[in-house]
Amino acid sequence: MIATATANPKLDGAQLWLDVGAQDPFIGADQRLANALHIQLHVWPGGHDFGYWNAHWSDYLDFYAHALATCR
Repeated sequence: MIATATANPKLDGAQLWLDVGAQDPFIGADQRLANALHIQLHVWPGGHDFGYWNAHWSDYLDFYAHALATCR
């Protein structure tokens, strides 16, 4: 995924949401992907589990509702 992000300039700065729990074992890879895409990485307390994801559904939906509303 990171190689694809760096190889495709159309993805640079895309309206994408990427978040990770501070205790998530994939946090390093998520940071590298966010850097490759030049997007913000949202880091909140938690791990890689349903409790974390369920706590952030409204964040995801708000972000993509706005992104889709401005999409052409």
